[in-house]
Amino acid sequence: MGDILPIQVEFESHAGEAVEHINIRIFNKTNLTEVYSEPSDPHLNGEDPVFMFEDQVQLTAANGFSAGDWIIEATVWGHDDGQDQVTEKVEFHVNP
Repeated sequence: MGDILPIQVEFESHAGEAVEHINIRIFNKTNLTEVYSEPSDPHLNGEDPVFMFEDQVQLTAANGFSAGDWIIEATVWGHDDGQDQVTEKVEFHVNP
């Protein structure tokens, strides 16, 4: 608790098309409480098949975090909802 979690995700289109939509979520593994979902508008109007997203979040109770197991989930999809959608997850633990 109290640490800064840097978020750096490279999104890419496996179809070779522009990265159109992205989302990054952080949620509690046990009770599924979501504490982070960015960007607020997932549509990028991108032209490149690769897009780098960077942010950071402080692991504090004020931001919804508590000690325990968490999941960061990154999703990318094409022009239409669900088109060529790929989701990857990474689990991490927050110590008190």
